[in-house]
Amino acid sequence: MALINLSKIPKQQRIILAVVVGIILIVVINNLFFRPITSKRKGLSIKYQSLETELKRKEFELKEARAKTETERIAKLEEKYRHTQKRLEYLKGRLPKERQIPALLSQIASQTGLEYNLIKMLPEESRLVYKEIPIQVQIKGRYQDLGKYLKGLEESTRLIKIKSLSIKTDPKAPLKLDVVLEIATYIVK
Repeated sequence: MALINLSKIPKQQRIILAVVVGIILIVVINNLFFRPITSKRKGLSIKYQSLETELKRKEFELKEARAKTETERIAKLEEKYRHTQKRLEYLKGRLPKERQIPALLSQIASQTGLEYNLIKMLPEESRLVYKEIPIQVQIKGRYQDLGKYLKGLEESTRLIKIKSLSIKTDPKAPLKLDVVLEIATYIVK
């Protein structure tokens, strides 16, 4: 195979040949290397945009789900608050005013046939939103009447707690009991 002697070709034709060979090389390099990379880049760009759109959609769905969860949590808290308020009002209604306490105890005793020997208010104990008022009560009566009295305290619409109970028999009247109770009731501050 004979190689072309470039020195015999005129200068203008050599320049044209160099330009043509350069263009051919550029086209070949472009087709072999750059075009696949550009095509792949376009594909990746489209995929990126698709993924970005999907990400925004998922973020929006997540925000909606969080908002729904937060709304449900708030609704539950509001319902719990309303329930707590109702319970508080109910309990406040069961807390007597301080001046009602002896009358309440006398009313329960009169329904049972017991006799009061003493109703003594002890020093009150202050709590966060209420006061505990201890009361010492000395009563005298039959065993059945004591049972009715304790049941009356339990069924009272007021909150009353029996802190201690002492029962002794009276030697002069064996059918009558001497009872010392320490009870507590509560009032709102």
